[in-house]
Amino acid sequence: MDWLCTVEFIPEDNGEARLFATEIIGHLFGYAQATNTRALVGDADANAYELVFSFASSEGKEQFLHLVRTNEDMGNGYIENDFMSPTAEEIRNARPLGTVLPLDVVNHVALIAATPFACRADSRSAS
Repeated sequence: MDWLCTVEFIPEDNGEARLFATEIIGHLFGYAQATNTRALVGDADANAYELVFSFASSEGKEQFLHLVRTNEDMGNGYIENDFMSPTAEEIRNARPLGTVLPLDVVNHVALIAATPFACRADSRSAS
């Protein structure tokens, strides 16, 4: 298996920045679902959350990175500057997002993450 990790800051005192970070996390979790990728969250440190992704195959990882690349808010810059390899401890400490992220963030992330599947279902039913 292969792993990637990124850190997203979810500020409590800046609504616009909080919404932007929540949308990024939502897209990442949606991409994880679309590519059969396991996604977990590490404990927060000063409103910084580690997002840990594990891939069952190199093809799944490439599909995931392709989705990140095509997102205009992330692109190649996000891949080059924000992803890193997690440590064994970060992997061991990671938990499901609903047990770590604030409730308002989890709810918004779930809506965004479900969007790619809603679009896929709509396009399949039209054909």
